[in-house]
Amino acid sequence: MLRALSPYKKIAYFRNHTPAGQYGCGEDTITLLDFTCPFAMNNEACIFVFKRGAVSFGGIKLPSTYVPVLGEENAGAVPMLTHTGCPVVTCGMSPRDTLSLSSSDFPSALVSIQRDIRTLSGNVMEPADFRVHLSAPSDEYPLLAACAALLLLDTNPEKGFCI
Repeated sequence: MLRALSPYKKIAYFRNHTPAGQYGCGEDTITLLDFTCPFAMNNEACIFVFKRGAVSFGGIKLPSTYVPVLGEENAGAVPMLTHTGCPVVTCGMSPRDTLSLSSSDFPSALVSIQRDIRTLSGNVMEPADFRVHLSAPSDEYPLLAACAALLLLDTNPEKGFCI
């Protein structure tokens, strides 16, 4: 995720609640938290990207200002999100997923936005396809989750993303 976001945004990176560095460029700084243990969450707008296989965090409820991004492997997290009011962005190959991979042939991929995405600032990204230029081969979920984060941060996909 850090590699995908750093060409577009300035990032304050924390690993398990410890500052791990500043990366990227841009005027606005976003905070990227990489953690495995639950912690008290605030009510600021936040993109909450589930790691592969993560399904719950001990009953902690996400604030409605969070936008969870999850893949097929995170289906067990859905009960945690049921009554939060969070708009969920799903990534996978199902026609019900918000983002899907139309094609992938290194060094590029074609990603489809299959339903509207409301960004953290309130803008709406409508269904469309966009090209992603890959610097290295990528599995489906990390690629789609990185694209979801960029879209939620209002990064325009018109010219494609470089990840």
